[in-house]
Amino acid sequence: MKILNFITPMAFLLLISLTMYCQTYTVLYLDQSPLLEAFAGDDVSVGPGSPVTLGGNPAATGGTGSYSYLWEPSTGLSNATIPNPVLNPTETTLYTLTIIDLAGCTVADQVLVTVTEMIHEQGYKEVQLFPNPSDQVITICFDPNLGITYYTVLDYGGRMLNHQRIMAGNDNIELDISILPKGSYILKLNNDQIEINRPFVRE
Repeated sequence: MKILNFITPMAFLLLISLTMYCQTYTVLYLDQSPLLEAFAGDDVSVGPGSPVTLGGNPAATGGTGSYSYLWEPSTGLSNATIPNPVLNPTETTLYTLTIIDLAGCTVADQVLVTVTEMIHEQGYKEVQLFPNPSDQVITICFDPNLGITYYTVLDYGGRMLNHQRIMAGNDNIELDISILPKGSYILKLNNDQIEINRPFVRE
């Protein structure tokens, strides 16, 4: 028996001999669905309790018909059977996304959520955002001894909206938030050892 693998639809002519003098034929059309793929998203590092949205956009492609989703482990997820659940992790965890299509085909992908050890923020009152709320610019002030090297703006779904490196010696930053939709956001200040999160509101 010969197994045929093909990507695009193909037509085959099947010739059937009934007797020495009598033949008939039929045309077979064969179609193979695109390869089923799962996308659990990129590995991410966050501080304890920071919101994270799992899954790619889209979380599944190819296959046949609609998809069923299953995230494991499910503890702490907003919903373990949707493409993009939200969680607030407290420990490093490897999550597995399993996709099943309408034909019963299965595929899986994994994403690692690393929870970084964050120095307790009590005593870091030297990190200030003002004015807060604001509709234009927020000024970020912090102690240069903290050694902050990056700032990141996140929405409460964990999506990164802005990520910038902070030049050495720069401890006073003006952040333009006028392009953001009205709502609540998180400003993350970090280096390799510490992470400090501050909420702010775009009016």
